[in-house]
Amino acid sequence: MKIGRETGDKGKKAKDFFKTGLVYRDEGDLEEALRYFREALKVYRELGDKRGEATQIGYSGLVYRTKGELDKALSQLEEALEIHKGIGYKKGIAAQTRNIGVTYILKGELDKALKHLEEALGIDKEIGYKKGEASDLGSIGLVYRDKGELDKAIEYLEEALKKFREIGDRKGEARDLGNIGLIHREKGNLVKALEYHRDALQNFREIGYKQGVGTQLGNIGITFGAKGELDGALEYLEEALDIHRGIGYKRGVATQIGNIGLTLGVKGDLDESLERLFEALEIHREIGYKQGEANTLRSVGMIYNAKGEMDKALSYLGEALEIHRGIGDKKGEANDLYYIGHIRDRLARK
Repeated sequence: MKIGRETGDKGKKAKDFFKTGLVYRDEGDLEEALRYFREALKVYRELGDKRGEATQIGYSGLVYRTKGELDKALSQLEEALEIHKGIGYKKGIAAQTRNIGVTYILKGELDKALKHLEEALGIDKEIGYKKGEASDLGSIGLVYRDKGELDKAIEYLEEALKKFREIGDRKGEARDLGNIGLIHREKGNLVKALEYHRDALQNFREIGYKQGVGTQLGNIGITFGAKGELDGALEYLEEALDIHRGIGYKRGVATQIGNIGLTLGVKGDLDESLERLFEALEIHREIGYKQGEANTLRSVGMIYNAKGEMDKALSYLGEALEIHRGIGDKKGEANDLYYIGHIRDRLARK
């Protein structure tokens, strides 16, 4: 009885650590999230609970992915995958294979991403896990978006959306509606994009998921910006910022401040734009979100370029490039190189 009670107590302790980690992750406090996932991992290892061990390693991988540390994320996710394979836990195998695929999307390695996501889809179909199947299909849609095959991307996301609706997963439904909206924006169908973002927003509001509400308000704001309605864009972005501040979601706060900064830049308010971008940069650094830091540094470089301060622009773009290379973000690296090349070309023509 004593051994059973001790095991039960340790199991509860591990679950409590895990749940606390999830709270910190949702608030955007990624270092604290990692700390609690590691504490949970220690306990699961003491218990010899391989599934629990793999779950904590996998969640740590997802936090590293959120931080933008993509190679570190892959290392953790692959370790979790091997443990799931060792115990033959197919649902875990599919989940980690999908997570690896999504990480390859962020790295810009799209063929690797597609391979892993199709593998995950095959496993989820085999075991009849509909939610996993829908997530796989949606992620495959995002691969095709990044490949520039936007109609094919929408096909996969619509199929994923249908499955999320069949199983009554409102959060998955709202996420896919938002992603379809993003693709319509890329296609230049701004009215349709707004329809999807507003549907996503309504879903998130009805289920009370404030982080999603803030994200979709931000997407609506960006779409208004694309329409040239900059004052309307700023209104939505400020509303999104208020929501993310209200729930303590620091990554969202930094993202919306950065979006406001870029919108002000388009309006020609370059000094105010820089002020907001530096504010966003400080938050990204505080929470350790490398990808956000690098993307914001690029934005700062672009604003300095607009101000005609090209040496400063190149300095910030060089910083962004160094971080993107360090975290294995090939897509970010390519964008930085494009802007650096553009400015150097301008300087050479002077």
